[in-house]
Amino acid sequence: MSRHIRNFGEYSVKHFYKEEAAETVNSSKFKIGVFRNVFTVKNIEDAPEGSDQLLEDLIDYFIEKADKSTGTKAEKCSIIIRSAVLEKPIQIPYRGFAQNTPQVVMEQLDSVDQSGKRMGRPSLYSQPIHIEIVMGPSHEEALALIEKGNSGSGRKSRYIMKGTDLNNLIEVRNDDLGEPAKYHCLLLAVQLTLMYINMDNTPKEKMNFQRIIAGKGARSKTQRYTLIKDMLIQMKRHGIRYPLKLQEYNVEEHAPLIQKYFNEKFPGEYRLAVFGEYGQMKPLWKGAARAEKDVCLYLKDGHYYGIRKLNTLFGKDMYYCLDCESTYHSKIEHRQTCAAKCPRCCGMGADFPCKEIENYEIDCSECFNLFKNPDCYKRHIEKGICQIFKRCKECGQIYKVNNKEENEGHVCYIRFCSLCHSRHRRDEQCFVQQIVPRKAQSYLMVVFDFECELISSSKIINDNSSNDENYQLHHVNCVSAMLLCAKCMQNNNWKEKYTGACKICGPGIPRMKSWTGANYENPLREFLQWIIFGLDNERKGKTLAISHYGGRYDMHLLLGELINHFGIEPNITRTGNKLYEVLIKKKDGIYPHISFRDSFNWMMLKLDQLPKALGLDIDEGGKSFFPHGWNLNKNMDVLLKTLPAKKYYYPETMGKQRRKDFEEWYDMHKDSSFLLCEQIVEYCEQDVRILTHALVKLQKLFFELATEPSKRDDVLVSSMTLASACLRHFCINYLKNNQIGIIPDNGYHKDTNYSAISIKFIKWLEHKTGLQIQNRQSAEGEYRITVSNGSVLRLDGFIKEKNIAIEFLGCAWHGHKCLYRPHEICLNGKTALYNDDTLNERINLLNNENIRTYIFWECEVVKALENNPRMSLFFDELPDIGPLFPRDAFHGGRTGPLSLKCHLEDSAENEYEISCYDVVSLYPAVNFYAFYPIGHPEVLDLNLDINWTKPEDLRPYRGIFKLFIIPPDNLYLPVIPERIHGKLIFHLCHQCAIEIEPGVAKRKQNSYSYETKWCQHDDNKRGFVSTTCSVELELALSRGYRATKVYSIYNWEEWSDELLRPYVQDMMRLKIEASGWPTSALSPENLEQEERLKNEFIEKNQKEYGITLDPSKIARNEGLRYLAKTCNNSMWGRWALRCNLTQDCITSSPIKLHTILN
Repeated sequence: MSRHIRNFGEYSVKHFYKEEAAETVNSSKFKIGVFRNVFTVKNIEDAPEGSDQLLEDLIDYFIEKADKSTGTKAEKCSIIIRSAVLEKPIQIPYRGFAQNTPQVVMEQLDSVDQSGKRMGRPSLYSQPIHIEIVMGPSHEEALALIEKGNSGSGRKSRYIMKGTDLNNLIEVRNDDLGEPAKYHCLLLAVQLTLMYINMDNTPKEKMNFQRIIAGKGARSKTQRYTLIKDMLIQMKRHGIRYPLKLQEYNVEEHAPLIQKYFNEKFPGEYRLAVFGEYGQMKPLWKGAARAEKDVCLYLKDGHYYGIRKLNTLFGKDMYYCLDCESTYHSKIEHRQTCAAKCPRCCGMGADFPCKEIENYEIDCSECFNLFKNPDCYKRHIEKGICQIFKRCKECGQIYKVNNKEENEGHVCYIRFCSLCHSRHRRDEQCFVQQIVPRKAQSYLMVVFDFECELISSSKIINDNSSNDENYQLHHVNCVSAMLLCAKCMQNNNWKEKYTGACKICGPGIPRMKSWTGANYENPLREFLQWIIFGLDNERKGKTLAISHYGGRYDMHLLLGELINHFGIEPNITRTGNKLYEVLIKKKDGIYPHISFRDSFNWMMLKLDQLPKALGLDIDEGGKSFFPHGWNLNKNMDVLLKTLPAKKYYYPETMGKQRRKDFEEWYDMHKDSSFLLCEQIVEYCEQDVRILTHALVKLQKLFFELATEPSKRDDVLVSSMTLASACLRHFCINYLKNNQIGIIPDNGYHKDTNYSAISIKFIKWLEHKTGLQIQNRQSAEGEYRITVSNGSVLRLDGFIKEKNIAIEFLGCAWHGHKCLYRPHEICLNGKTALYNDDTLNERINLLNNENIRTYIFWECEVVKALENNPRMSLFFDELPDIGPLFPRDAFHGGRTGPLSLKCHLEDSAENEYEISCYDVVSLYPAVNFYAFYPIGHPEVLDLNLDINWTKPEDLRPYRGIFKLFIIPPDNLYLPVIPERIHGKLIFHLCHQCAIEIEPGVAKRKQNSYSYETKWCQHDDNKRGFVSTTCSVELELALSRGYRATKVYSIYNWEEWSDELLRPYVQDMMRLKIEASGWPTSALSPENLEQEERLKNEFIEKNQKEYGITLDPSKIARNEGLRYLAKTCNNSMWGRWALRCNLTQDCITSSPIKLHTILN
């Protein structure tokens, strides 16, 4: 591990920092170490080389300290630095030490800290700095260490895993055999498995086998010892050096020796495969070549077992293919691309695919398949494959005739697309497809709520105050849960106290169940035990477990218990600290499918607001106020003659009206007795009842939104947020086929390999050398040459007068050694070694054409930018002329306030009140009136000089533009923004925006007038490259902007203002009807006039908005009104969801961890 020289002068390192906290965690299982330290920089004035160099030296010191603390020699690390003055943490990914140097950390720190200083925040050195360093070995060393840990010896067999079919495993007992045989469980497992798969299916053979594996009696002991001895002798005879006296035998090192023995003695007969934990479909190791029979072992807790039938290891009614490493239900259904399956006769095994016989060829008149093996032809006739698969005469594709997509017949070159979930040609674009709602599903729903006491980690026994600063941990001491199912909701009997005869919920059990700290040591654990195992862990349907605001609270508490106590590794969906779902996937015989969800994502209101908002038919009862401060386990059985003191209700946290209601309620009930163990259950169960009513009402309301009964969609099952539910509702009820095109996430330029930095670098070479370099921005376009092998090569840059080719290579895409080892997969899906060979071949082809090639790697250019200020300034001043990315046009709204301070008069005569008016969303109006593009655009790479000064100049183009635009110099509110220093800036000069300190108002520094201009930059300095849509561009041109160069355009020919209008009309109709008659349409004293006013109201909505109202349905309905109003605003952002979101993985597998890290 290379280090740079640290310079602390005459002082020790501890003179320059004060340690606030420190922690080191070493994991022998995962082979990594985590080093954490909180420190404050001090005595900066004594630093020999200044504050920044001091911090760099301190970071280097901590990296070295972390390296020493891991216990094993580390080769890679990741670094995270946090501070109160940083907007976001500094995160350095898990890489080698050569890449994660202190200088790399400082580069990120400098940019963030300098930005903070410009914004007026304190310096990084003024606050404690949190540093976390994860140290670990290289991927290969990590796997070697893990494999050593995965080795097996002569330990006694242990309980494998709850739910595993023990009858499917062959017990391997060798702990009674003495040394060295007691260490050879691997060899004994192989021999016993061979004996099992080759024995005759007779009672005598079965009985003999059972006696051997039972391990009882001297005869069994002798037979097991002989099996090990015979195999060792045979391996020695075949020249295989198998170690005799090791304590442990690992998979990676010793399984290949056994496979080599199989290949020598039984060529083509046996293939060895070793599996690990239950449910992991990929084996830890398997032989490379297919064989007639598979010898499969199971490694658990350092001991090897034989596997009788591999299929049953992965569930009932399943088959397993060792070649594909996947399950299937029948041989015919198994994937056609499997190496062990014949695509013509569907035979599977070591003898398949069927071998072609020379000079034999026959066409089947039924399925039109071409057969080159008589047995294959005969087999396909006998199995009736002709009725299932046919071969297209035109394109040669073998397709399934009874597939539901094939009802209209096969279409050539059509494939199923996993992106849009439809079938189309590969060269055709994808569209958002109509959604067919799922059929009514049978599922169980558990609505639950937690109440917690606040305890300290030290658990101070004599401290009665939960307000003490020591109390910081939330400990669940009450759980209430209500049980119901889809059928009970449909039959409306879910409100009953008992489940009755319901088979899904379980017959005759109470619907509501509670666990408190008064009766159970760990109520949370009892609740999870009940929901996982107590409700029949063999249940087939889904279980939805729903809590309100659980994504920020309840689900975090149960997540830790699931992992730490139950050993379950759930899948989580989250954004930051907000959990959307905690999913336990079904494993047969172990636990069912359980999805924990947050109802707040559907109904973004406080729980006590739901009854009024949704118009629930429920008595809120005594739910309103509860003394959370009194909620401690030691108070559970303490009977108070009066209510707890007011401070335990935290009245200071209540709003004005709620505080008033509380005071009145408390004064009325303060003399009532109070027993916590009773009140907390009542309070918790009341919360659960309210939430259950709200969820059932939400489901019913979404059913009512459907345009017809067949299009009803169960929002509780199909969506986790209201926005996704609204999008599904739109795609089910309103969307037509081929209306909305799916734009690729990185735009339509995915087949081009140019980038902004490559073009800027070529411009820099032109500037530096004075030579003209032809590139894609040139008038002639990029240089293309046909080489000796017939292929056409496109060059990033070409100097014609020197016959020189310039190649700029991105490190991540082309696999530079700074990021990848030779056999690691690069971003282009190929190994670094393959990319290197391809590059060398390309250079040789160009050399054959007498063209010299100069290669420039991205990392080399980035390094040069860091060391060359002139080059860096040149790059900054060049416009971004890379490909058009649609997301560059997608920004948030303008949030800059026009007035920062309101001066209030002291005089009582001129009193002011600061209040907030209702904000009216323009989103429904835009969807109602605006035109949206239909289908896919025409992509135009123009690269033309233009002079657009008015909206009419855009014609005939309409869509998204990437162009060079020059702002006016006298516009008070700029229209087109630019992202600078990570901020979205609305400016009138690009160069000024770069040079000015962010957060400092320019007009504050200068007296502004239209006659006096402070900016002296020319148009090239003031202008910038912008990606913007035609609507914004038209407004900008009308306000004085000028466009002088257009690079790319996404031009849509077809537009429509009817795309989202039907959806808005329906939601507005429901909202108007649920709002009741407006007061302007009411005249109780004159019924005839009232009738006329109502008719005018209905006619006005029909004439102006196309909304047809039903007078019989116009009545106040709080629930439907709330839902319709919310749905009208909830699709915002759904059309622009990012595809490259981070994914979370919870694992106890070291191999999986290091595979992800690397």
